[in-house]
Amino acid sequence: MAAQPVAGIKPVRVPRRAHRAARTAELEVRFGAIELRAPKTRAKLPNVRLWAVWARELNAPAGVEPVEWMLLTTLAVENFEQACQKLDWYTRAGASKYSIARSRAAARLRLGNWAVRTASKPVWP
Repeated sequence: MAAQPVAGIKPVRVPRRAHRAARTAELEVRFGAIELRAPKTRAKLPNVRLWAVWARELNAPAGVEPVEWMLLTTLAVENFEQACQKLDWYTRAGASKYSIARSRAAARLRLGNWAVRTASKPVWP
């Protein structure tokens, strides 16, 4: 992705954390299509085409780890506006580690409940 040209600069609000003040980060945005090949042990599987959006903070404050995100999606990203849309989705829905963990826990619970119900039903009539 480093070989892709910078498509544009996107400002993103970074919320306050325990020992870090809130700030606006200026992210350089690059994007491109990538293709994942099936493993050699599964050579009959088709390749998977994805789009990557790489956002990296420019000039982070001293002593602060710069923001850097690599997003992968099956949705086409063919211009800067589409890349920004995917970044907006990420910052709204996924910026909170707590909300991600809570969503994953809920999904595991639903899957576990489904597995229990399915396993308790006989397969034969």
